[in-house]
Amino acid sequence: MAVQPKLVLLDVNSLIYRAFYALQSLVTSSGEPTNAVYGLVLMLLKLYDEERPDFMAACFDLPFPTFRHKKFAPYKAQRPKMPESLVSQLPLVRETLSAFGIPIFEKEGYEADDLIGTLAKLGERENFGVSIVSSDLDMLQLVNSQIEVLVTLKGVTKTVTYGREEVKKRYEIEPEQLIDLKALKGDASDNIPGVPGFGEKTSSALIKKFGSLEELFRRIEELPPLQKELLLTHQEQARLSKELVTIDTSVPLKVDLSDCKVRREKKKIKSLLERLKFKRLLKRVEQIEKESSQLALGLG
Repeated sequence: MAVQPKLVLLDVNSLIYRAFYALQSLVTSSGEPTNAVYGLVLMLLKLYDEERPDFMAACFDLPFPTFRHKKFAPYKAQRPKMPESLVSQLPLVRETLSAFGIPIFEKEGYEADDLIGTLAKLGERENFGVSIVSSDLDMLQLVNSQIEVLVTLKGVTKTVTYGREEVKKRYEIEPEQLIDLKALKGDASDNIPGVPGFGEKTSSALIKKFGSLEELFRRIEELPPLQKELLLTHQEQARLSKELVTIDTSVPLKVDLSDCKVRREKKKIKSLLERLKFKRLLKRVEQIEKESSQLALGLG
């Protein structure tokens, strides 16, 4: 039986933000900040070692409004701007991904979540095993028998893997029902309004019973008077919230997954690590090369 190819998808903004705040300031001799880049390389080494990807892709958010902002102007309006000392590292982040042979995807009008969702579904159709690496729990709606999410935890490289059973254990509903859950309870971090008075416990119980937001409204007469009143009053808000939290898995991307095949460039990686004075990481790469060509990131 053929081994299922492995596709790893990186939510880059999520990863570099976590590294930026988790690591103490690292700078080059010229004062160039490098902590986010260092954290990204740490994560890449972990992924190559533990996940053994055959294909990889990196997805970025762009600093422009998306289709969600057009539907709901307050969407993520309270989010602070990216710190300048992280903005300055973006060219190095891109250079790092290039050295590791990882193609970059970004598209105006869409978020990285949408690009990841589209690529994940493409991988699923090609019968790949797909691992999404992100700190964003919204990604869990994509989980199924072929798609898992490696959610980053405190620190830089620690992750917990969510498959279908892990999602059900945490939320007591199916992964695809998480958008219905958020439609009711909202999400303050993204300015998703939801329905006032509906917390996670109530929302989860309702989705568990009725299955979806649409079925809940179809059977609204079965609800207690107060819940019925709140839902009817905020019906459009709930439906809008579901639209906002639903990842678009049909972004028009010109992509062939063969372009995502892992192709790391030994000289570029070593040159980059030497220039940035990442001595420990350079030693780690060199040690991996000596130990095994399979664990050498394909550099040997």
